[in-house]
Amino acid sequence: MHKKDFQNQKGITLIALVVTIIILLILSTIGITKGIESYKDSKLLKFIAEMQTIQAKVDEIEDYSNLGENINNVNNRLMQRVDDAYRNAEVSNNYKEEDADFYRYFTVKDIDDILGIKNATSAIIVNFKTREVISEKGIDYNGTTYYTQYELPGGQKLINTSISNDRTIEELGLKISIEGLNATITIGNISINNGTITYKLENTESWLILNNYTKKGNTYDVQISVAGRYIFRLTDNTNTKTFQENSINVVLTNAPLLEENMELQNPDTYNYENYSTDSTNWAYAIKDKSTYVWIPRFATKNDDIKFIRGNSRIATDNTYIDDTWTISADFTKEGKEITGLWLETSDITKPVNIQDTVQ
Repeated sequence: MHKKDFQNQKGITLIALVVTIIILLILSTIGITKGIESYKDSKLLKFIAEMQTIQAKVDEIEDYSNLGENINNVNNRLMQRVDDAYRNAEVSNNYKEEDADFYRYFTVKDIDDILGIKNATSAIIVNFKTREVISEKGIDYNGTTYYTQYELPGGQKLINTSISNDRTIEELGLKISIEGLNATITIGNISINNGTITYKLENTESWLILNNYTKKGNTYDVQISVAGRYIFRLTDNTNTKTFQENSINVVLTNAPLLEENMELQNPDTYNYENYSTDSTNWAYAIKDKSTYVWIPRFATKNDDIKFIRGNSRIATDNTYIDDTWTISADFTKEGKEITGLWLETSDITKPVNIQDTVQ
């Protein structure tokens, strides 16, 4: 082989090598680009699929009031996220404070626990007024960050854009059952889910919580051992400015002590709430064909009356009966203080005041 032929062959080999490298670089660049695009596409498709799955679950929810967390209780970033989605023309409304109760925040754990969707990639905000689902993280597409799936390729519009949201609170129903120095108050006519029942003794400051998550139609009982007028309130947990109140007077007295051969006639109906106007609510008993009414131990001062616990100096409203109060001598029998006495009804006209029954 001539030297010239060798040089020609060597030159061809170098050129071929350079061309090969260039082709490989081009192919590699195309492969990487396509790989990146494929990754972006798969990420986009996953986001859309996840948001549509969540949307389907949201569309099934009837009562959202106990789900997730009110957006106001989290942070301002979430309100901004709603505005970002609105600016992209993805959702129908920007954030308004008067609509705050409709917005609920679901963490990734909430999405698993409440909606039953595992491995979610982002927390969400749901506007239950429109049922629009907004991702907290969102996804980048063509230079814009989208927070819903509605405007993305393959995204779906809302099927149902409204939800029944009757949160009208009706007046509470209060019933009282009294047995001696204890009363049970039953609170009924609960008209909303996710309300809080609180109560307090009138003219006091502290409200006590009876139940902080009501179920519509349920009843709730509270035991009362201090006499007085009680105020009960049902507050809407989704809007604490909305509530209903009702009150009931609790009059506690010593239970009737039956004597030998004495039979109580109205064990299920007697109470002392209306003692000054309706004697039919008093405890009546029959003995030897005579009818008796039970007068529980009480003290008077001017026009005030207080019933007394047992034969102590403590009234049923937990105040002390001092010497400015008068306890009738009729509540002393054979030198002993008694918790009440029976009077034969033939000796009593219909009482307009308890003091008239004991002279």
